[in-house]
Amino acid sequence: LLILIKEHSIYPNGEQAVRLKEYSRQGQLSDSVLRSVMLQAEKVSNRITLPNKTLQKYFPNHYNKKDMEQVIIQLLEQWKQEQG
Repeated sequence: LLILIKEHSIYPNGEQAVRLKEYSRQGQLSDSVLRSVMLQAEKVSNRITLPNKTLQKYFPNHYNKKDMEQVIIQLLEQWKQEQG
């Protein structure tokens, strides 16, 4: 676990800790299981969530979720092009 923390700068969250403890209790905690549990979360953590309250400051009241997503994607595409 310490090697994974050092190599990937990731720490087990509550759910991962419970899973690792359960594997350990069952005598099934191996390096491959440890890697699988810890690195699975690393892939999932690429998701970004913004609170609705934060987003509402930037959009008219009549915009729904789809409208906001379209604007955000357009702005990200524009930003990406400007970056080169």
